[in-house]
Amino acid sequence: MTAQAVTTAVSAGDSPSDIAVLTRVNSLLAPVQVALTQAGVAVTGGVGAEFADRTAVRAALAWLRLACGDGDLSSADLAEALRRPSRALNPRVAEWVTEQKNLAGLRRLAERVNHERDAQKVAEFADDLERLQTLVASRATTSRVLASLRDTVGLASSVAGLDRHRMGMN
Repeated sequence: MTAQAVTTAVSAGDSPSDIAVLTRVNSLLAPVQVALTQAGVAVTGGVGAEFADRTAVRAALAWLRLACGDGDLSSADLAEALRRPSRALNPRVAEWVTEQKNLAGLRRLAERVNHERDAQKVAEFADDLERLQTLVASRATTSRVLASLRDTVGLASSVAGLDRHRMGMN
């Protein structure tokens, strides 16, 4: 809605440099910034590249890349997704997870792990990833995939726990 208001104003002759978008926190500028850039409207300010380094954003992007990827799974993305929400796996098992190249490999690993709790956690991780991949394959919207990541996979509760410990940081 905000991006539409800005593009309407620009179409009516207003200069982008005369328009300001204000939000309570900078992170809310990110979707507006992306939409305006895609619409070809010049943007200055907003969020910088450091936005993508925030824990929740980094985790969400890793999950999205894993869900959307049509090739091998990235070890770095597997490691990031495995941390948020935390799976509390034995470090060696977590390392084995990052060595898997596809969903089938994750499933085989879950069957091979001797410790029942770790095997269950790996299987649940594979289930979560498959759920997201199925949504993407069915051409679900990004919003729906992110909602599943937030609510079903549990990224929201993981991030909420992190936020409780930030002690008033923005």
